Amino acid sequence: MTNWIIEKLNAKIHDRESFCSSSDVLNFYLKTRANQEQEKNLNITYVATIPSHLLKPIIGYYTLSSSSLRRAEMPTFLQKGVPQTYDIPTILIGRLAVDKQHEQQGVGRFLLKNAFLTIIESATIAGVKCISVNAKDESAIKFYEKFGFTKLADVNQLVLSLDTLLKAKM
Repeated sequence: MTNWIIEKLNAKIHDRESFCSSSDVLNFYLKTRANQEQEKNLNITYVATIPSHLLKPIIGYYTLSSSSLRRAEMPTFLQKGVPQTYDIPTILIGRLAVDKQHEQQGVGRFLLKNAFLTIIESATIAGVKCISVNAKDESAIKFYEKFGFTKLADVNQLVLSLDTLLKAKM
């Protein structure tokens, strides 16, 4: 059993500078943009960390924001029951990254499960039809497909129906 916890990013208590995933883009984002975008209410960054009395290490993170996709871009099964003029309301997992030192420890799965629970809670107060992700590369696509995500026409964009998630055993 791990002692990881998930918290909303707080630049005063989380050590962003030491974080190093295999993606320079995701490292740069956490270190330079995540806090600013969160302060502007563009998204929320959640970090997996280990409780500490000093600066808390970040072993992984993900971001969530509200979004929508055009109905015509969605698989037929997600279009059912949605009026022709509606966009499909989604929660976007914009970024998800794990520190290299923790890659083989299940942190990605831990982060995604927490994101799912947060999205399910969000769906009780606002309309959410599905979860969307913009995968950064083929490895990320394979990761999300393992959890039931379906590719859209844009090969890096994937979706998972909230109904499918609610029926799954987590």
